[in-house]
Amino acid sequence: MPRRTMPAVPTKPRAFRRAIAATVFLLLALLLAASLLAKMPFASDQVFGKLRSGQLWSEKARYVDDWYAVEAIDDGSYIIAEPKSSQYNSSYLLVGGDRALLIDAGSGERPPNIRSIRALAESLTAKPLMLALSHFHFDHIGDLDAFEGALVLATAELQSRAQGGRLQIAATESLTGPRSLRIQRWLGDGEKIDLGGRAIEIRSTPGHAQESATYIDRERQLVFAGDFLYQHLGGLVVFLPGSDTRVYADEIGELLATTSKAYRYFGAHGKPEFDHDWAGRVQSAMGELASGVAKPVLAESYLAPGLPLHMHRQDQLLIYQPPFIAAQMLYSWRSLAMLGAALALISGMFWCLFRALGRRGSAV
Repeated sequence: MPRRTMPAVPTKPRAFRRAIAATVFLLLALLLAASLLAKMPFASDQVFGKLRSGQLWSEKARYVDDWYAVEAIDDGSYIIAEPKSSQYNSSYLLVGGDRALLIDAGSGERPPNIRSIRALAESLTAKPLMLALSHFHFDHIGDLDAFEGALVLATAELQSRAQGGRLQIAATESLTGPRSLRIQRWLGDGEKIDLGGRAIEIRSTPGHAQESATYIDRERQLVFAGDFLYQHLGGLVVFLPGSDTRVYADEIGELLATTSKAYRYFGAHGKPEFDHDWAGRVQSAMGELASGVAKPVLAESYLAPGLPLHMHRQDQLLIYQPPFIAAQMLYSWRSLAMLGAALALISGMFWCLFRALGRRGSAV
């Protein structure tokens, strides 16, 4: 009678490979399950209320070059929007007696045959043009190369990185790839940019990003808040590097304390203009998230379709965070160490399971 061959106990490398494969499968299954629960809470082309992508937000706005849309806020202040861009971007041109200031360099999504946002801004004013940035995300530095440089908020971290009058914007800051920025001048928190008979104050307003800056015209009572504050049904984002709900709430509170209900607010996405009350609603919601009072649910963001995030909703106000962990923890070395330890523990449990099953099979 032929000798029966006993099944071999899986070797350690084989058990290890199976454990790794099982861990990856488990993570993918959990991600898929969460994604199935996370639904987009609005139409993909919805900007705010009944406003849709590509539509103009105001009867006073007009299309230029079939890409940009322009509206005069007052004599010397202009909205330069990109309603067909993926983010429904808005940049702002402020003109003084001697100089003009453009806040943000566009989305970078314009078709090749469309002129740069700099060329468009220079068609609206003959004054020498300067560029200032609200922050470094890709959709605000699109036409950066069309400028000789930019005015940059002077934070200790940014100044320590600058070399030879240039700053390398990292991929984690642009959210796409590294960019090189020439610094025309550092601006201190609270400093005023003199445009000639018109002063624009820059304020450091972190929360969305560490380098986020808000620009204020005190005389005309105008606030240009970039991505720090905007009115967009797609939602405010606090799941990126540098995001922090507690800092966000505190900074909005300080901004509101120095403005009044008479001020007009303008954001970088969605319907450009909103009011003091909307900013107050955002502050309250951020405070609820920071304190743990809010009860967010799993949902998708227009920035990350298919990815489960924590969404806090108050009517048309949406705020997105990473699921189950604050953004400042998610991007810290402690979080990476904890994640690595958790994955190692899960893989170790699977390894022990496969080894035990192998021994049991050998003994049968």
